[in-house]
Amino acid sequence: MMATKRVALSRKWYQLSDGSNDVTIQFAGSVAVCRSDVEPDENMAGMQFSDTELTFTRPDVVWIRSYGLHHTNEIVIW
Repeated sequence: MMATKRVALSRKWYQLSDGSNDVTIQFAGSVAVCRSDVEPDENMAGMQFSDTELTFTRPDVVWIRSYGLHHTNEIVIW
């Protein structure tokens, strides 16, 4: 089980999950999400989400980054 924490995102992909645990995030603003076993290419758009809560379940390996007008964004992971 993952402890609750805040993460500041940038335009660089951040590995949210390695596939061994379920992960829930909450955020305001926009993020891009990608499921991939390896870090996505910087040109990968990903799926965009705004102002919501998302849950990812194992065995998905999930990457996330800031998206939209803001170059940074903060998410809460639990």
